[in-house]
Order: sequence, then C-alpha cells, then structure tokens
Amino acid sequence: AQSKVVLSQDSLNEYHLKRNLVIGDINMGHRYQLKDGRYGICMYCGPLHWINNGIPDGIINEFIGIALEKGTGRHDGEAKGKRYFTCKRNRGLFVKRNLLWKDLGPVDRNVI
Repeated sequence: AQSKVVLSQDSLNEYHLKRNLVIGDINMGHRYQLKDGRYGICMYCGPLHWINNGIPDGIINEFIGIALEKGTGRHDGEAKGKRYFTCKRNRGLFVKRNLLWKDLGPVDRNVI
C-alpha cells in the first residue's frame, strides 16, 4: 500500500516562498515585479479564451495580464481578437503566476 504524503499549510507556504511564487490572491490594480526585473500593473487575472483546449484536468487556465511600465510586451491588452484590458501599445503581457516575483501594493487608479 502506498502512503499518502500530506503537506501542512506552513510547508506549502515555505515551498512557494522558496520558489518566489506569489501565493494567495492576485490583486487587480497592484504593481508587481516580475522575475525578469520588469515592473507592471495587474490589469487582468483569469482564463485566456484560446487556451481552453487540451488542458489536462486539474490544471488551471489562469493568466495575469500585466501592463508593463517600461520595456516591450506583446500587445495592448487585446490578444487573439479579444480585449482583456487596455494599456499602451506593446506594453501588455500575459504571464503565469510563477513569473511574478512580488506584490508591491496598490497604485493610484489615475496612473493606470
């Protein structure tokens, strides 16, 4: 018989912290630092319409839409014919939560 390993919440938190993952809620309107050193504001958190097919059970189709402060993204918040958020041209980016380094807190809505 196989033994089942159960991790406590403290163990899971330690696991995530060691890998520099943002755990818990992703907050719209918060500034995040990405692992590659770029900074941006969370403008969207949820599924992407073209990624539904082929995802195995148990895998969450969750992406974070980031409006980069500087640098080059891939779009302006519209991807594959659907608008998820609005930002400057080539400043939008979708990432998985494991690419977020840390939540730097809310920003003034007038800045967005």
